[in-house]
Amino acid sequence: MGELRPADNFSDAYNALSLDKELLENKGMYNAYYVLRENSPIENLEAKIRMDRTYSKILYTGHRKSGKSTELYRLIHDIKEDYFIVFFSVFDELEVSDIKYVDLLLMTALKLCSEAIKGGVHFDEDSVVELNEWLIQMSSEVTKSRVEEKSKGKGLVAKLKLFIVEIVADFQTDFSSRVEIRERLEPRTTEVIEKINIITEFIRQSVGKEPIVIMDDLDHVDQDLVWKIFYGYTKSLTRPDCKIMFTVPISLIYKREFARIERDFPIREVLPLIKTRNEDGSDNKEGLDCLKEIILRRVSVDLFEKNALKHLLGICNGVLVDLFSVARGCCAKAVASNSDKISWDMVDEEFEKLVNSFRRAIDKKYYPKLKEIKRNKTSDMDSATRALLEILAVADYGGGYYYVHPAVEQLLKEKNSRVVVADK
Repeated sequence: MGELRPADNFSDAYNALSLDKELLENKGMYNAYYVLRENSPIENLEAKIRMDRTYSKILYTGHRKSGKSTELYRLIHDIKEDYFIVFFSVFDELEVSDIKYVDLLLMTALKLCSEAIKGGVHFDEDSVVELNEWLIQMSSEVTKSRVEEKSKGKGLVAKLKLFIVEIVADFQTDFSSRVEIRERLEPRTTEVIEKINIITEFIRQSVGKEPIVIMDDLDHVDQDLVWKIFYGYTKSLTRPDCKIMFTVPISLIYKREFARIERDFPIREVLPLIKTRNEDGSDNKEGLDCLKEIILRRVSVDLFEKNALKHLLGICNGVLVDLFSVARGCCAKAVASNSDKISWDMVDEEFEKLVNSFRRAIDKKYYPKLKEIKRNKTSDMDSATRALLEILAVADYGGGYYYVHPAVEQLLKEKNSRVVVADK
């Protein structure tokens, strides 16, 4: 693959502006698109991981589609030579509408074992037999039958690999098998943790690296489910003898009750949104320049009319998912209208879609709180503030400094206009 250049046509630009993880997993694309963020906590996080000699459990969070996975891949690139990294997405491996704490522990054990086998970790025969027997005990009857049939004439390691593949598939797609496995696991979670510890010790002895499990995309799971898992089963999740990082929804740390469990996760980092405005309402040049580079790494500046790009950067509040959504919409509009450039009006039309999205999402009871935040640029962390932060109607720029999304400001203006008209 040659050097990846910014897209010079709208079809390529539309696809380059995707937030799909496939772009991150392609090293050439990652290097071409990655922009160093001054407010990224990844260097801090890496330093803590390297210095901490305990089996620390790590929470990593940020607003949805704020670039968390992009920064996480940067961390993986930076530490992969020194650690045995086991990375998986719960979104890819589990049924996210039905997830429990034992699922996370089991998946940790299975993924550690699978990656260890792939990485050439040597397990003695007794350990392979023990792991196979354990999986036989844990598996559903359907899974056992499939594995026995497929593993005929194959060795113990091949059978172990088959068990892992089949159990992962069942957990994602077969509700009855999932329930059956959980019923066997839940009274025996200590065994799952013991198996994790056995596997991690083999990894240390075989490759001389400390294993670290990175569990991504818990922020895509229903927030109430995640809260029940972490609040109810913190002790179980933090018992394995290895470092584990959980990517969790930012709503978790906004809850008052979070203080009760945060000490069990000694390393915690939040990826803030890219700051686009200062407290006095003026543009934040560093943040806007960062967003500009993010766009221009993917899309040629020649595809924008004068000032259209600046307009695009100013209406997203540092929320990357909004920035990319509006930009992609503009690419489609340009093609549909046979235009050779994205115009200011196209950005405005796509921005109006954002306004309508917030109009549907924000309950009228939250408008007084929005007016307060717009006026004071801060707020107490009450239920209304939490709700507005979770839907990105308000940006948390750190240090208790909040800024109302430009699309929501538009809604506030509309409401004020109606009040003025009514008064007349």
